[in-house]
Amino acid sequence: MAIKSVVLHSTEGGSDKLYSVSITASGDGYHVGYSNGRRGGTMATGLKTKTPVSLEAAEKLFDKVVKEKLGKHYRPIEGDAPVFVGQVGGARVDSGFRPQLSNAIDAAEARKLCRDPNWFAQVKHNGERCSLRVINSKVEGINRKGFITPLPIEIPTVINALPLGPRETLIDGEQMGVHFAAFDLLVENGRDLRDLPADVRYGQLCALLGDRPSPIIRTPTAFTTEAKFALLAKCEAEGEEGLVFKRCTSIYASGKPASGGDSLKYKFYETVSCRVRDGGRDCRSVPLELCDPSGAWHPVGNVTIPPNQSVPRAGAICEVRYLYFVSSLYQPTYLGVRNDLDHSDCTMQQLKYKGEGRAAA
Repeated sequence: MAIKSVVLHSTEGGSDKLYSVSITASGDGYHVGYSNGRRGGTMATGLKTKTPVSLEAAEKLFDKVVKEKLGKHYRPIEGDAPVFVGQVGGARVDSGFRPQLSNAIDAAEARKLCRDPNWFAQVKHNGERCSLRVINSKVEGINRKGFITPLPIEIPTVINALPLGPRETLIDGEQMGVHFAAFDLLVENGRDLRDLPADVRYGQLCALLGDRPSPIIRTPTAFTTEAKFALLAKCEAEGEEGLVFKRCTSIYASGKPASGGDSLKYKFYETVSCRVRDGGRDCRSVPLELCDPSGAWHPVGNVTIPPNQSVPRAGAICEVRYLYFVSSLYQPTYLGVRNDLDHSDCTMQQLKYKGEGRAAA
C-alpha cells in the first residue's frame, strides 16, 4: 500500500492523460513508482528507484517527479500534491494561456514552402519564447510553458505607450534581452483574434505597432516567393536561428501537434537544452548532461563559456549549438541560459547523431 501518492491530469494540446506517482515500502526501504497513459486506457507502469532507498530520498525523488510534471501543466486531481516555490521569488503562476509551438522541417521542405503562396515566413530569432499580456495597463510576460515570467523594465513602459484599450491585449513573440520581437496578435482590447487567418492577424499586429523605434519590434516577415527566399538567405548570413513558416489561412492553435501542423520551423543548425553537471569545471568550461527515458543522467561533453557571459551554476539549463553527437557534442557553442525550461526537458531524445537526419523537435 502506498504511503504517499498523487494522481496528475493533463489536457495539454487536446490530450487526456494521467500520471500517478507513489511511495511504497519495500523491506527496510522504499520505492518510488509511477504509471502513465491515456485516461480510460492501459497505463504503463515502472519504478523510479532501481533499489529501495531511504524514506527521505524517496520523498525527495517523489517531489522532483511531481514538480517536473507540474511544469508540463499536469494538475493534481487526487492525493498528496506538494507546493513548490518558483525559481525567482514566489510560486510559479500559471497564466492559463498556452502558446502555439512548431514542429521541425528540413531544408528541402523549407524551400518547398518558400515557393508555396499559401504559406508566409517569419524570422526565428535567438531568443526565448514569450507572449505579452496587457490588461488595464498591467503588463506581464508568459513563457513557452504558460507560466508568468519577468520582463525587462523597458517592455512594459513601451507597451503602455501603445494605443491599447482597458481590456486584454495578447501579443505573441520572442524576448531577446531588452528587446521583444512580436510576430502575432491574438487578442486586441478584449477581442479574440485567434480564429482569424494568420496573415490577417499579422496585418492587425502591424497596424497596432506601427513603425515607431522601440524595444518592441515586428518580426521580419515575407509573403512572396522572392521575398521568402531573400529572407532565408539574409537570416543565414546574419546568424539567425532559422525561419518559421505559417499557413496563411490557419487559426491559432495552442500546443504542438504530434506531427505537421500549420506552424513549422526550419533551423539552420542543431541546438540542445542541457543541464550543467556538478563538478569537473575547468575555468570557463562546464560539463553538460542529458537524461535518458529511464531517468538516468549521462555526460555529453563540455562547452566553453564566452568571456562576455557568466558561467552558469551547476543544475542550470543552457542552450548549446552543435554539429552532431557521437559520444559527446561535436563543436558545441554556448548560446545562453534557458529560464523557461525544466530539467525534464533536457532529454537524450533531442540529439542528432552523426549520419542521421535532423532530430525531432
